[in-house]
Amino acid sequence: MSQPLRLYGLHTSRCTQIARFALNEKKVPFQYVRVNSPEHLARHPLGKIPALEVQGKYYFESIAICRYIDAISTPSLVPADPVAALAVNQWVEGFIYNFYPYAFIIKTAAQRDAADTTSAADNIASAKTHLTPILAAYEKQLANGCGYLAGSEFSLADVVHMPYLNVLVKAVPELIQGRVREWFDRIAERPAWKEVLEFEANEPAP
Repeated sequence: MSQPLRLYGLHTSRCTQIARFALNEKKVPFQYVRVNSPEHLARHPLGKIPALEVQGKYYFESIAICRYIDAISTPSLVPADPVAALAVNQWVEGFIYNFYPYAFIIKTAAQRDAADTTSAADNIASAKTHLTPILAAYEKQLANGCGYLAGSEFSLADVVHMPYLNVLVKAVPELIQGRVREWFDRIAERPAWKEVLEFEANEPAP
């Protein structure tokens, strides 16, 4: 690469954490640039984070960034074998459409001021209702004994889930039990994830 990768984001952003986790896991060198300002619209048309600068151009969406990171480095987070890749990608898509929307509601509700306690509790309760059958499906999938969501190897499916699993373990620990909790604990021991948490803890507040 002619220029170093630059990741623009905020340490408390779970989507930034997804991209940072992938970069750490793949040991891809990068520069982190903290953003929380209107000029970020020049990098991301919606002003969201993260964005990745590659050869002077900006690219966005955390999972798209992860797929690029995976394409330029080894070992792969998505297998080359089409069937094995399908097994990973179905859970990545499941994260986007089934898991993330309700995990995001819980994250947002858990951060609200005390004045919004009743509203936050209602939102959390509703999201928990939707997440319960989804996590039951994860529990069944993990019953295969392989250790990771898509099989025996750590993959992109695990990367994308981890920042929001971390939110749920803190906000609604009763939801993350059994094999799902074992899965979370297994990923939590990876040095790449520990670096994400250490970075978050050491960065000044936004």
